[in-house]
Amino acid sequence: MRCGGAGLQAESSTTAQDAGARGQAPHLPVRIAIHLLLKPFPVGHFLIGALFFVGAFALIAFAGMEMWDAHRAAGRAAVFAARRWLLGSVALLTIAVAALELGQTIFEE
Repeated sequence: MRCGGAGLQAESSTTAQDAGARGQAPHLPVRIAIHLLLKPFPVGHFLIGALFFVGAFALIAFAGMEMWDAHRAAGRAAVFAARRWLLGSVALLTIAVAALELGQTIFEE
């Protein structure tokens, strides 16, 4: 009975060593592949942040053009169009602020 017990202990210690070796770290090719896959992520974050900033400034320019068109409007019918342009420009400015905030958040991370 003792022999069987010692044999079981030897087997369990061998499997524990194998499990420990497996749990330490992935093989070198896997680590290299993971490292290569993670390299483009900072570049992607930078590009997305930059596009948010460019988009925000484009929206600010569009809002400015709409406000200018609203300012140049004359006559009663144009007043209603001017209100629409002003509301549209405020909406564009709101979206621009959100885009700037997202761009800033991405650059900070």
